[in-house]
Amino acid sequence: MLNKFEANTKHLPNPVGHRGVRDHHPPNPLLNKNKRNKKVFISTLNTRTLKTQDRLNELDNALKQINWDIIGLSEVRRSNEQIQEYDDYILYYKNEIPGLYGVGFLVKKYLKENILEFIGISDRISVLNVKLPHHKNKLNISLVQVYAPTENAEEQTKDLFYESLRQTMETIHNTVIIIGDFNSQIGKRESNENNCLGPYTYGKRNKNGHRLMDFVQEFNLNVMNSYFNKKPNKKWTWISPLGNIRNEIDYIITNKPKFFINIEIINRLDFNTDHRMVRGTITASLKNQPRKHLKSRPQEKMIFPNTILNTLKVILHEKFQQTPTIQGKYNILEKELKNMEFHAQKPKNEKDKIGTEARGLIIERHNLRQQKPTNRKAISNLSKRINESIRKHRHKIREERIIFHMESTGSMKSVWKEIQDYTNWIPGMTKQKDQKYKTKRPEILEIATEFYQDLYDDEILPTLDKYLDNKDEGGDIPPIMENEIVKAIESQKN
Repeated sequence: MLNKFEANTKHLPNPVGHRGVRDHHPPNPLLNKNKRNKKVFISTLNTRTLKTQDRLNELDNALKQINWDIIGLSEVRRSNEQIQEYDDYILYYKNEIPGLYGVGFLVKKYLKENILEFIGISDRISVLNVKLPHHKNKLNISLVQVYAPTENAEEQTKDLFYESLRQTMETIHNTVIIIGDFNSQIGKRESNENNCLGPYTYGKRNKNGHRLMDFVQEFNLNVMNSYFNKKPNKKWTWISPLGNIRNEIDYIITNKPKFFINIEIINRLDFNTDHRMVRGTITASLKNQPRKHLKSRPQEKMIFPNTILNTLKVILHEKFQQTPTIQGKYNILEKELKNMEFHAQKPKNEKDKIGTEARGLIIERHNLRQQKPTNRKAISNLSKRINESIRKHRHKIREERIIFHMESTGSMKSVWKEIQDYTNWIPGMTKQKDQKYKTKRPEILEIATEFYQDLYDDEILPTLDKYLDNKDEGGDIPPIMENEIVKAIESQKN
């Protein structure tokens, strides 16, 4: 017996890849055809670690080839709780044990004003309350990122995790999307699970899977991975170190299944992890607005390192010999040119965070992954070289900028402005009146505003007389020297 959502979506065709079209999705009959809809991409990924800035730069580079808006992160492994604003995105993470666990979010910069609050429940659960972008009613949703204990963890640890998750469900918005690494295999649905689980599952259910399904049924949720028909090699999300075991353990779960028009596994993410990204596509109805006439922007000139050009020549020579038809050669050339465009060096006015050497190694790793059987040891060694190359490139750029500013202006302030990677947000504040910890962005702003208003409204100001009358015991202050004045003038901007 099919449930209502499943009955409406079971005849949807699988997404078909068209040449030159990225992320094509089938239409959803649940959506009103008279309304215009905007796609929003919500994903989850177990990164294995983002402890260093080099790993974050590698992930940033990999994400440029796919569509995403919000990504839930597992195993961040960074210390404490922080919100960091970068050039293109905002990173939030929460961790309690340095080097272990840790969850967080990556949010595209254009959604900055839509962020209501980040809430760090524990190093396994975090919440992002956000306004659904482009929605005509400014719908508030809660995104819950989780990293569940493994199958081999102690029962008490699992009980504490799900108890904390249940308590979190009582404090969030009515519209909720739970994403993350659940370390659970759901397997085939049972007779009483038609309303929460679709027919397109993968693998066999384990003990953690039973726990997850009990939670899903308790809160009337839907496991969205099971509602979209995908090939078996497009279902698994984790692979064992030897590459012989593949399981589906990362999920997107919600109480609003009609929001989603697609759930897919991203297989082309050039990032070193044993998990694959799960991405959900949701739609938001837009207000009827007149079309805007946009001026076409001039195309940016791409700069290609010699390593990329040499690699392209070798790849085309090998693959052309295997394909006798003109159409086949054209398809190969088009695919490799797109891949080459992605790995091209950025224009000089943009920050190059990984460097030419690392970019060439990433292409080499990508080609290794395409080979069968896959040499996982070689891929692991290449990944280490990539991180080392990114680290060296980052240190080199920082040294160059420090030397430039010290020789030209002598100002360490100018150096720090240029070499810093991010600016920090305040995760939360305690209000003095009620001693409650506030995490909502408007409340944090209100607390800070009240503090400075009270500070500057204080009428009891210290007088300077007592400071002017008291001289140092060492005698008079020596006069300012002429060379000090000249040095100060030369350090200023023209």
